[in-house]
Amino acid sequence: MCSETRVVVLFSGGVDSAVTAAVLARDGAEVHLLFVNYGQRAASGEERAARRVADYMRLPLSCLDLHALGCLGQGSLFESHAGSGEGFGESYFPHRNLLLLVIGAQFARRLNYNALAVGFIKPYGSPYPDTTRQFLSTVEGILVLESEDLRLLAPIIECDKVGVMRLAEKTGVPWRLTHSCDLSSAGRCGKCPSCLDLEYAIREVYR
Repeated sequence: MCSETRVVVLFSGGVDSAVTAAVLARDGAEVHLLFVNYGQRAASGEERAARRVADYMRLPLSCLDLHALGCLGQGSLFESHAGSGEGFGESYFPHRNLLLLVIGAQFARRLNYNALAVGFIKPYGSPYPDTTRQFLSTVEGILVLESEDLRLLAPIIECDKVGVMRLAEKTGVPWRLTHSCDLSSAGRCGKCPSCLDLEYAIREVYR
């Protein structure tokens, strides 16, 4: 990573985006965290975690309140479409990552930063269509039409959740301060895909 890289990290307050930020900072980038409240059910818990982790890691954090976007939401990520949250399909919100990338790109441009990073990782099953290298390459091709020097980065996209947890240990990420539950702001529900993945990874790394 070039020391001249100035990168906005889309930061959910979860372990994946925290490790993404830590890896980029370790490799010499100037990192600014961006949390977006887009009306998701766990927004308050995610934002609290984002602030705790940012303070611990001594990284600047900006928080955008765009909760009105929740009216566009689908699936269990939103109160108005609440289901059990236990199926991966229920927690999928089409175009969410596209929306966040556009918001992040605009924020990066405002700061005069030259990169935007996401905490995409390798899933245990089939990947969502908006978490792949192909998706990122396609979106980057559109964004550079207006922001020629902007790059999209996904430094841990080849890591599964177990690999992410091991990176968290190596880079000093305070993963216990993070929030990775889709359905609750109070803590891990133990039922949603994010909770199940994290609990499996914790067992594998700390058994």
